[in-house]
Amino acid sequence: MTRTLSLALTLIAVTACVPDDVDWQTTDDDSATTPEDDSTVPDDGATAADPALVGSWSSTGNNISSLLSGDPFHIVLVSADFHADGTYDVYSQDADGQGADFSGTYGVVLSTTPHTIVLQQTAPYAATSEGIYQVDSAQLQYEIVQTLPDYGFTPPTAFGTTDGPGVSPGTNVQLFERQ
Repeated sequence: MTRTLSLALTLIAVTACVPDDVDWQTTDDDSATTPEDDSTVPDDGATAADPALVGSWSSTGNNISSLLSGDPFHIVLVSADFHADGTYDVYSQDADGQGADFSGTYGVVLSTTPHTIVLQQTAPYAATSEGIYQVDSAQLQYEIVQTLPDYGFTPPTAFGTTDGPGVSPGTNVQLFERQ
């Protein structure tokens, strides 16, 4: 069950396709990387963030994606904190009360609609997740999948378009409420 919960959390761990035409620029000391547009990428946890995304978010009940709330995961709570310094913390709990914490850095591409996001998870294990998000007032719509290690998932480019083993269209869209 722990591996199943880990995979489920990785799917939602608060990452997306970066457009091929983004020209990434680095500083002389490579301490921060940003594309020429209004994007940011994770870099040692010190990235600029989308002010609309920064804060605490919670997903329960019908807001949890059907992929996570159904078999075999039975997730009943997901909380996510996106920090202005480009770090994140996610906690998920299943119906049996088993929980897990995930953390790392994230970067966003604000020039895309919906915005894209890439997470570099550092705990409890290293992973990269990609997806999209949109903030509308106090609600966050979010769809993300793990891309490294590669389990065969293709990140969404529009809500409901995650592709891969065991994922049906629309089943990986998660809604969060601002806390």
